[in-house]
Amino acid sequence: MEEIFKITDRISVLRDGQYRGTLVTTETNEDEITQLMIGRKLDLSRNVSHHELGDVALEVRNLSCGSLFRNISFEVRRGEVVGFLRPGGSRPDRNRRNALRPSRAKRRADPSRR
Repeated sequence: MEEIFKITDRISVLRDGQYRGTLVTTETNEDEITQLMIGRKLDLSRNVSHHELGDVALEVRNLSCGSLFRNISFEVRRGEVVGFLRPGGSRPDRNRRNALRPSRAKRRADPSRR
């Protein structure tokens, strides 16, 4: 969410297809945005987990998929949980899912994980 505060002036939230509000970025905080997004306060204090991340298990460089996205690079470390959402949300869409086949990428997986 850090990027949201860097690049926006206002933040509008839709939840379940309904407009929930617009906030002025400099006058709000992450908790207020989250509450608009999920409809309640979020208490993560019981979910806090401190653990060291391991070595890089997967490295992807310059992942592209036609005009949908270009040159995305990332690393995933042991012990890290990573999720990806398609543009426009997280609901499954067969046509979009089939369209998300990389046109080019370089990847390196940790050979000890085979």
